[in-house]
Amino acid sequence: MMNCIAIDDEPLALELLKDNISKLPFLNLVAACNNAFEAMETMEKQAVDLVFIDIQMPGLTGLQFIASLEKKPLVIFITPTNNMLWKAMILTLWIISLNQWPWNVLLKPVIGPRNFMN
Repeated sequence: MMNCIAIDDEPLALELLKDNISKLPFLNLVAACNNAFEAMETMEKQAVDLVFIDIQMPGLTGLQFIASLEKKPLVIFITPTNNMLWKAMILTLWIISLNQWPWNVLLKPVIGPRNFMN
């Protein structure tokens, strides 16, 4: 069983997340938080394996929240916009590169074979 947390500032989206998580028997929803600050408090008290998080939230965004974590859990970013999706992908690749994964192999299928470092 994986302990997970859902974080979204939109009440309807948070309810939908909670409902979908409850249908998966291998997930244990530890908390549903309205913002990243609530999530920080929860994660200080409870181990979390998986985070479902909205990218665009007031105060501390989902991207900032995940980047600030010392121990990175598995993350599923939630966003209604493509612009935020790209930011999440870049953060994910940055985290992977810190762990010395072959991130260039992951980038090539996304942006093509052109020189992506310039």
